[in-house]
Amino acid sequence: MNDLNVFNIKWLYRWRNPLNWPRNIKIIFRSFKMAYQRVTKGYCDWDIYDLDVYYSRLIGYSLKELGDITISHPYNIKYEDWKKMLGELGDQFLYIGQDPLSLTPSCEAWGEDMNNRELFNKLVKEETDINNHQIVVKNDAFARLCAIYEDLWD
Repeated sequence: MNDLNVFNIKWLYRWRNPLNWPRNIKIIFRSFKMAYQRVTKGYCDWDIYDLDVYYSRLIGYSLKELGDITISHPYNIKYEDWKKMLGELGDQFLYIGQDPLSLTPSCEAWGEDMNNRELFNKLVKEETDINNHQIVVKNDAFARLCAIYEDLWD
């Protein structure tokens, strides 16, 4: 089971305490409801609260699987390089899905000047200097996805 599965195994450990049984029954029924919503709509109510994490994990797992099972590639890229590129791009999106807040400037640094554009540019520059790897991963992942978007077929 991966991160996109609505049936979480953690509730099984709570069956030892009889006080948790009513809550566990609710979670079981709610999990079936969320699974039905994922089948019919493509997302569920739990996903709406963290769309950034849900979509980055969905894109990451999809790209990694496409890299594993692909039988075709764009004409200007070698087959092995294409598979490697899809795997690396999938890993980058999974990294973004693990900790999406580390890729944006912190809200505490804004203070009272929430609409100040100069402060925003200064914070982005400082964040780029401090967390250069994380911001480069985010920008690189989305730029690379845009560059190969029309070639994502099998």
